[in-house]
Amino acid sequence: MNMIMMKNQCNSSCKKSNLFNLCPIIAVTSTVSNALVFGVIIMLITTINNMIISALRRCIPTDIRFPIYMIIISGIITCLQMLIHAYVYSIYKNIYFFLPLIIANCNIIREAETIAYTNEIIPAGLNGIKNSINIISEMFVLALVREIIANGIIFDNASQQFGSWATYLRIQVMHLNSPIIIAKLPAGGLMILGLLIALKNIAYQYIKNISEFMINKRILKVHE
Repeated sequence: MNMIMMKNQCNSSCKKSNLFNLCPIIAVTSTVSNALVFGVIIMLITTINNMIISALRRCIPTDIRFPIYMIIISGIITCLQMLIHAYVYSIYKNIYFFLPLIIANCNIIREAETIAYTNEIIPAGLNGIKNSINIISEMFVLALVREIIANGIIFDNASQQFGSWATYLRIQVMHLNSPIIIAKLPAGGLMILGLLIALKNIAYQYIKNISEFMINKRILKVHE
């Protein structure tokens, strides 16, 4: 019973603090390249964290498991931060400020509590990859829309992070006489995110209404 109550408290806390998740996401989705890099880092952290917690779940005391989650996540982030700084500094200088904020990412903590703490190592790791792909796709869409609105070009500065070969990724979607700077700013990112969520909700409601209409139509045909 206590376990169920603590899981409900975890989910409630995560819902209330989703604003913390938005801070790094809005910041790094100004370009598609940044969004993809940050998304891959989140995937690595989530997957490694899930596997470590799953391996240690029988040794982790129930009463202090949340602080232990935070310590493990902090250690993984620190190691990745040092590796990125040492080997891919061009990427590090664009995202280093936002990496520590991942510690407060409720999606990773929720994964640790609901999946890793109750499953074997391989399923926990695979679930981390699956959920991270969803996050990467959402970040990609937001960054894609922001970069197109801002510059009309996708992967505009990718060569600064990935090297000269990334110039081949540059795609001009439309020509703009002057860049729309607000789309790159946090305020513009929040507005675009809000519009995308609204469009998603409208599409979901439309599909739901069509499904209900088709089901009701079939029921009427059966009764006739």
